[in-house]
Amino acid sequence: MKIGLIVGNGLTIDLCCYTGLELDPCRPFNWFVECSEYENTNLLDALPNAKAFIEDTRQKNPGISDFDILGELTRLLPKCWRDWQENLRWVHCELRHYMAIAYSNLQLRLDNLDKANWAWVKWFYLRSADILGAVSFNYDLTLERALANAGIPYHRVGVTSECRRGIPIVKPHGSIDFEVGPGTIYMPPNIRLKNITLLNDCPIVSLLPKEWLIPRIEADIVLPSEPSPQVRLSWVQKSRQDFALVAPKLERCVIIGSSYWRCDRDEINWFIDQLQRNCVIEVVNPKPPKELLDYLYRRGFTAIKTFHPKDCLPRNK
Repeated sequence: MKIGLIVGNGLTIDLCCYTGLELDPCRPFNWFVECSEYENTNLLDALPNAKAFIEDTRQKNPGISDFDILGELTRLLPKCWRDWQENLRWVHCELRHYMAIAYSNLQLRLDNLDKANWAWVKWFYLRSADILGAVSFNYDLTLERALANAGIPYHRVGVTSECRRGIPIVKPHGSIDFEVGPGTIYMPPNIRLKNITLLNDCPIVSLLPKEWLIPRIEADIVLPSEPSPQVRLSWVQKSRQDFALVAPKLERCVIIGSSYWRCDRDEINWFIDQLQRNCVIEVVNPKPPKELLDYLYRRGFTAIKTFHPKDCLPRNK
């Protein structure tokens, strides 16, 4: 059966558990984040607006999770854009930079760990001839690294520096290694965190690992709890167009570790709606979101299966 993948943060959480990495991918504000422009300094200490917002939100809401802090920002953003609240614009921009570099730190740590026997690598390997494409809402490269370990070539749609070989991967929420292309916007690294850049419709290229800790000219990152503001960017539109061409060929769609948050539902639903209604939908999640299952039934899919990861994956060694 021809397979498509829709991937959420659960895949990265599973990998961190498998490797024993102490960084919790759901708590990025608790990490020490290195940045090339601030030696021996936690990046958050160099982002005064973001740090003040996090501390103020934690003080008002003891025990609040990191992603719920971002949810508080999301709640305020419509007023920010409407009334031109400069401080919140800075918070939003600094947090996008922070997430890009924080998850780059996470990825560099993961890249130093052995993943060859991770169950998802084996799962992809066993289906390597059938996987036609993937959508990943993760900034990190967990999916890309797993496919590479499984011997599956790929390219990210809309990235002008990557050859169109292997299966297409769509990353509508951005990626730690995306940057605006050369010749579009010039800004030296030492001032990139001191300027607000957002939604410039530029070609994007992929960065090398040695460049990941350098501040981006523009961090095209959709924050957790934020409805995507970048749906209309050309590279995101290109991603949708390519997925719409692949989707009718899919006989099986595996949705891996998606929380199906309210802010993401319109996007996830768009990808689901491109599938044929006789496509078999498999939701792999310890707690499959009821709202996701309800949507699938409402849209007329007749073959919907749910799996706990431990029940459908090869055993880890």
